[in-house]
Amino acid sequence: MRLHDDPGLAAALLAPPKQTEAEKKAKKKAQKEAAKLKELAAKAAAISKATDKKADDDEDEPTAGPTKYDDQDGVKLLNAADPIEQAARILRPLETLVDRADVWAAVYDVAVRRST
Repeated sequence: MRLHDDPGLAAALLAPPKQTEAEKKAKKKAQKEAAKLKELAAKAAAISKATDKKADDDEDEPTAGPTKYDDQDGVKLLNAADPIEQAARILRPLETLVDRADVWAAVYDVAVRRST
């Protein structure tokens, strides 16, 4: 609802924060460590997959991994052309599933803003 009231809020929230030199170095170091860990994990997965494949040659069933949500930080919702409609869409299932005053207040606020 705040996004509907102040459209410039999305730009302010999505703007990258200003970092000091120490923060930049720490971020770069963390990225290098994450890359190393990812590489080690990939190697370990390849080794375990090879050993599992040798043990389970009879099973050919594909295993479904967890699905990834592509908008973890809500960037797509912030860039939506009609944020009040998105809020209404998100609140619609909550109207019937949850019987709480704060949900009803949010539904009311969205409905008032949609009508104007």
